[in-house]
Amino acid sequence: MNITQIAYEESSLINIAEYEYGFYFEVTHSILQFLTKFFHSPKQEAHLFFRFTTQVQKCLYLAFLSALRRHDVQTGMMLRYSLESMALALYSMYEKNEDIYRKYNAAGTIESIKTTKMVMTWLKEQSPSFADSLKIRKDTISDTLAHGNFLPTVLNSTLVDGKFTFHFFDIEPKEVTKQRLWFIADTCFGFMNMAATLNQNFPCFLLTDVYTDTMYGYTQHINAMRDELLNNNYFSE
Repeated sequence: MNITQIAYEESSLINIAEYEYGFYFEVTHSILQFLTKFFHSPKQEAHLFFRFTTQVQKCLYLAFLSALRRHDVQTGMMLRYSLESMALALYSMYEKNEDIYRKYNAAGTIESIKTTKMVMTWLKEQSPSFADSLKIRKDTISDTLAHGNFLPTVLNSTLVDGKFTFHFFDIEPKEVTKQRLWFIADTCFGFMNMAATLNQNFPCFLLTDVYTDTMYGYTQHINAMRDELLNNNYFSE
């Protein structure tokens, strides 16, 4: 495997993605861009929200790139990290004290404090439906992509007439990539929607003037993507 050739082929996959996936590419790309500008005038005391949100932004973009480059496991791992970062970002709108999230050890270095149970309990109190959706998505990814298991092996290897072939780029139907793009777009939408909702009780920023109209448009687009996937024979067989 030549790393330069791999980089060239990945670049080629990105360049043809808009043509290959059409509406799914356009909506996902657009909503990820909106994620970086759906708010303005951040409050200084809410800096943790913005720091965690940068992780959400980065990981969703990496998931998007991974899906287009046909790396399904990498897509799942980035999505899982983004979901965990979402929970922390939303919780930090309420709990702004850094000492809740980190501590100094005896050597003087910083350690992260595990806050998963506390964060999810709080999210459940604020929005049971969002908390449940977050957990289901995270569990689904954990069961299929985030840990070593049998399922992904069928995407990166073939055995024909006694000859084994390794595939760096997953052997993945276009329908699966479209489903991943919908998942990324829907996850991104859910985070912005929840952040805007919590911001009413825990003010951290101002929403952009076009937020409501833009999110309404994304609702229509994401639902259209979902309905098309549900009616696709690939997923119904």
